[in-house]
Amino acid sequence: MAIVDEDIVREYFELNGLFALQECKYQVQSRRKRAEEEIDLFLINPRAKCADDHAKNFLLSDAGDFENIKYAAVSVKPWHTSLFTPAMIKNSEQTFSFLKRQTQRRAREIFGLDDSSPEKVCFIVVLSGFAAAPKLRKEAVEMLKSGGIGAAATYPTMLAKLVDSAEPNNNYAKSQLMQTLRILKNYGMLRPAQLELFRQKK
Repeated sequence: MAIVDEDIVREYFELNGLFALQECKYQVQSRRKRAEEEIDLFLINPRAKCADDHAKNFLLSDAGDFENIKYAAVSVKPWHTSLFTPAMIKNSEQTFSFLKRQTQRRAREIFGLDDSSPEKVCFIVVLSGFAAAPKLRKEAVEMLKSGGIGAAATYPTMLAKLVDSAEPNNNYAKSQLMQTLRILKNYGMLRPAQLELFRQKK
């Protein structure tokens, strides 16, 4: 996974008021991932009203969707050339690989939750987007839900939110991604029509 893929995800969640922690900082290629390596980001929401295992809205869009999520574990699937269809989800074991029992146990350990704690961890998948056909989109979402995933975020939604928030007059010295978006907006290379294109591809 390219660094920019995770940068987009991290910036999006932090923009919505969550704190992000990355335990595994290397890419696993030549062997099967261990439990602690299946999750790309751990999130804590300090303003959460409760600690549930699913979001208010399954398809995450704005800060209000996170109000039921205090703890979350995120798996990033940066397959940018493929949309998530029911057939793709059915034929790809990697979609649900971060929901293994050992991985869920590790997530609870990270957040200091034992077996007696009533607080839950929401497992979030980040993906490229869904098929445009409403029927296929609905079926894909239901498959993700029934597989144990508590919420999903798409790259078009995240990018649109980040572009909207980038202020041309701000200097984002601590974020290469936001600084790049700010420069593009400053020189008129990101226009309203292009932002609408992101939103249409959710």
